[in-house]
Amino acid sequence: MCGIVCAWGAQREEWAGHALDCLTHRGPDARALHQIDDLVFGFARLAINGCGAEGMQPLRQPGLTGVINGEVYNHLSLREEFNLTGLGGSDMAVVLPLFVRLGGGILDTLDGFFSGVIHDSAARQLFTLRDAMGKKPLFFVRAQGNFLLTSELKSAPKVEEFEEIPPGLSEIDMESGRITRRVAARPPAPPPAPRSLVSAMRRSIDKRTSCPDLTRFAVFVSGGLDSSIVAALVHEGPDSGRAHYYYFDDAESEDARFAAVLLADLGVPACRIHPVPIPTSAEIPELISQVVQATESRNPSIISNGIGTYVLARRARADGHKVALGGDGADEMFCGYFDPPHFGPDSTWEASRTRLMADLSRTELRRVDGAAMAHGIEIRCPFLDRDLRDLAQGFTETDFYGDGPVPIRKMVLRQAFAAHLPPKIAARPKQSFDRGTGIQRRVIACCKRAGDSEIAYLHKVWHGHFGGLLGHLASDPYFHAYPAFDMFIPTRGQRPAPPPEKIGKA
Repeated sequence: MCGIVCAWGAQREEWAGHALDCLTHRGPDARALHQIDDLVFGFARLAINGCGAEGMQPLRQPGLTGVINGEVYNHLSLREEFNLTGLGGSDMAVVLPLFVRLGGGILDTLDGFFSGVIHDSAARQLFTLRDAMGKKPLFFVRAQGNFLLTSELKSAPKVEEFEEIPPGLSEIDMESGRITRRVAARPPAPPPAPRSLVSAMRRSIDKRTSCPDLTRFAVFVSGGLDSSIVAALVHEGPDSGRAHYYYFDDAESEDARFAAVLLADLGVPACRIHPVPIPTSAEIPELISQVVQATESRNPSIISNGIGTYVLARRARADGHKVALGGDGADEMFCGYFDPPHFGPDSTWEASRTRLMADLSRTELRRVDGAAMAHGIEIRCPFLDRDLRDLAQGFTETDFYGDGPVPIRKMVLRQAFAAHLPPKIAARPKQSFDRGTGIQRRVIACCKRAGDSEIAYLHKVWHGHFGGLLGHLASDPYFHAYPAFDMFIPTRGQRPAPPPEKIGKA
């Protein structure tokens, strides 16, 4: 996990150095800046796997140079399968040799999350890689004849145009800056033979926690269904002794009450439970500013939910963690937001689910990455495992919503994990992170005190940070849109809490 940079053009050294300076929070452990041919590669390192010198980048092998951000969970099995030797302990060391052998087929081979740049000096070709979910960000910036690939848009010295690098394998023409997608991201595989959702989730968590260099990790708990499933399976698993649980604690917080119920039911030792105070009203204005800056967004949902992520990550980092697990992605994959016949802007549950999944890199994953990496915390999302995604492809509307007269969202999760959770948690309805903690209410009150709507207030804060660099691009949807939920912004804070779900037998 890190921040990566690749620059070319007349001011490539200045641009790469500036961008890398702005990415220190993503990789506080080490940095490197190297000019190779006509490109300058930069790497800000967050050392988690392969913590020695062999984990430094850029990666090199004859004819190829690369910088890669992310984690490859199956690197050990790939070394054995492809007889890759002498590479050192870093998980990313397998990428270049596999790219030589497989080309675009590497996308089907790597199990993990990643974004990166690979330069073939002999062919003068520049490629980008990004995982199917788009979990790790990568942007392409053009200005004044200079070109920059970077983990964060705000790291660029100047922006005339920008693009978000698409998932999959793409090639960039180094003269024109034109991006051509060569291989699309790996689509969901055909539904596999029926197998246990619980066992698939256990395997997903094990991938994300079994690294020998990961001596401790955080689990962010809201008391909602999704994060509670993660917390419960971590506690039942072989790595439970390395897990520390973080939740917001406040007498008025619904999330706090449910999180306390969960952790007590699991029997987590008190020494590994870390209550975090919910931000006060006085702290909210500064936190809004910090999260707008971290996420580059002014969308109300991204910001108010991002504050919770930002504060938990700040505390976990202060306690010495670099990795946290969360329940993010379950609502998109298992139909937790809308129910028939209220599919928002979409007409069917399939269309709603497809759209939410397609938007993830610009919505929830953007919040998770920006708010947590501001403190050098990598949040790993077991629900977004590629095998779990393939398994979910086999579920039907009845699986997701039940067959009763009243739809029950995420029915398949509630039934599968009911035996692992307190009944109150298994039956808890969807409650957004910012509502359950009370942060949304505090954000709305802050905006009202300033005499503004949320949209107007956040627009001003965003311009305060980015007006000079990005003001001419302010209307770009990247900075303000959350397509599935923008229609609900005017009524934020007004909707009553839903009643508990009624769960049928598994």
